[in-house]
Amino acid sequence: MNNDPLLRESKDAELAARLARMTARSPRASSRTTSPPSSPSSQPPPPPPGAAPVRKKRRHPARHSRSAALALSFLTTSGLAYAFASTDTGATANVAAPAGIVTPTPSATAAPSSTPTVAVPVSPATTASSTTAGPTTAAPAPTVVNGASFANRYGDVQVQATFATDGSLTNVDVLQVPSRDGKSVAINNYAVPRLNSEALTAQSADVHTVSGATYTSIGYEQSLQSAIDAARANGITTIS
Repeated sequence: MNNDPLLRESKDAELAARLARMTARSPRASSRTTSPPSSPSSQPPPPPPGAAPVRKKRRHPARHSRSAALALSFLTTSGLAYAFASTDTGATANVAAPAGIVTPTPSATAAPSSTPTVAVPVSPATTASSTTAGPTTAAPAPTVVNGASFANRYGDVQVQATFATDGSLTNVDVLQVPSRDGKSVAINNYAVPRLNSEALTAQSADVHTVSGATYTSIGYEQSLQSAIDAARANGITTIS
């Protein structure tokens, strides 16, 4: 019965129809499952043949934190260095000396020598001359007066005046002057000698302001005038 040609022919026709239906159904299924191709503009161009794959750099989240910490450390170090320089007594003006008359330091008495003394015979002429000579008197010492210290925005200024026995002004020394940085030192090295020379020539504190050293000139004049006032009040000088 299975060898019947008609039955075999009908089965072949049925298989052929089934295959035809399956073939017609497969393109539509593939079109539904396959995603549409993306546009060329949305995709990056392919790398050239043989080129190494490009790796996208990732930003480290702690990089900005490290930069901020380094900047803060630098500012802190600079601030501490400036604070130490400002408090360093070697970089700033000296401590103010007491204003007023400076008592001359008496000459030190010679200490007795441990070497035994040997008597030396003296001739009669030498003895006579030594006994008839009058007592020697020391020359009057000049009087030194410290002026008051005057502060300004750059530092303190204080001078010391020396007066001869006749009351004339013979010398002016600077005890304090702004010296917190190299610029201040250079300005005062130029201005102070000119102020000293002008004060001795004028025999007063009426000095002209040195260009570029206004604050030093004003403090110099004020301190010198206070020293002159103290000397005149104690009868040391008559200049004003």
